[in-house]
Amino acid sequence: MKKLKNKIILILLLAFTLTSCNKEETEPLGKLIMEESDYAYLQEYYDLDLEKKSTVDVKGINESFETIFGEEAVKIEGNYSADKLIEVSIKNAQYEELALTYNKDKVNEKLNNYYKVKVNSKNKNYLACALDLGIVNSDIVKEIYKENKLDTDNFAYIITRVINSTGVGRNCIGSIYDTDIGSKINNTWESFLLFKDEKLEEVGYEAVKNGTVTGYNLKTSENDSNFIKDKTIVYGHSDIKHAHQLVGLLRSENIQAKIQLEPKISIYKYLLEWGPVPEASPTYEVVQDGEDYFVHAVEYDLAIEFLSEDEMEKFNDIIEKYAKKNEGNEEAKGLLYESWWQPLYSTTNSNMNKEEYVEIVDNIVKNGIYEIHSFSTVEDKEKVKAELTENNDFESEQRTIYCNKAFYNYLIGEDYQ
Repeated sequence: MKKLKNKIILILLLAFTLTSCNKEETEPLGKLIMEESDYAYLQEYYDLDLEKKSTVDVKGINESFETIFGEEAVKIEGNYSADKLIEVSIKNAQYEELALTYNKDKVNEKLNNYYKVKVNSKNKNYLACALDLGIVNSDIVKEIYKENKLDTDNFAYIITRVINSTGVGRNCIGSIYDTDIGSKINNTWESFLLFKDEKLEEVGYEAVKNGTVTGYNLKTSENDSNFIKDKTIVYGHSDIKHAHQLVGLLRSENIQAKIQLEPKISIYKYLLEWGPVPEASPTYEVVQDGEDYFVHAVEYDLAIEFLSEDEMEKFNDIIEKYAKKNEGNEEAKGLLYESWWQPLYSTTNSNMNKEEYVEIVDNIVKNGIYEIHSFSTVEDKEKVKAELTENNDFESEQRTIYCNKAFYNYLIGEDYQ
């Protein structure tokens, strides 16, 4: 009962006001999100460089859809019109049958009463459906039907939301301001169970046994956020109450961001001097390998995609002030629940403040959808790579990332804070 009560309190505390990342953002925030992130997202994941153009013609529209959806992409035939754009957008988003269920009364109610959009359209059922799905918003509809051309801002907005509607775009549980973000965090966390890849574990075990690394994380690419990497900070922790409070903290600091909760299995040596080996559970077990024992514990990475680098830069100060233990405050007064001495967060963005973020290496070995990640200093990266790739033909990658100073101190073993 106490656990349920705590969950209810957390959800009530996190009662926010925006819709999720796969729905139309409320205006004017929707326009801001479009300008800040859609171009970067399309460039990073689909190599679509739309920003350099002022308008998009039929050829550009069709080529963009084909780049994303391949040969099965639905294209505009003949000359451009707003009606044709809306129709192919709905079809590429795989909602044509839904659009055709919109009868005349429903269309009139949606367009005239709810969205207050009066345009000269022959396919109003497609238009009403596109508005309901968030593929367009009312401002964009008015613009594209008024002009006999399509500017790149509007097309970037539309095509990004077509991608999201198919489920292959950003993989996120929502935005910090979602009204139900608390329950989304809980539901996602409670779905996490221990998972394994025995072949990769052999690689990781040997690296830990040899002292090359202190531990590693096992992750699955199915849960990748697909966020814009240089606008994303990944924050690792083990306690879900901390995640709830961190999201609430960011909201209280007026940070706008999308979030994704990615499961990871943290694997490291269990030392017998810690006490008897605990009994296994769905989220924690100790596995014996020869004379060694290894902890397998379910944890999470909270991926946070910010609107801008300016907002990203605020994150370190927020954590330092409210979510990091320091000497003199051993009891963590005034800090988030389960704040660590050495919190862990990182980004691929090389423009972060060099006094706050230090370059390290994420050493990755992949086997299908599974990946092991182990962090190292730049100086040790060749040694770690040699260890992790010896006697196997798995795909490997060394990714440059920038972590907070406290975690870097942990990595090199020089300072407990």
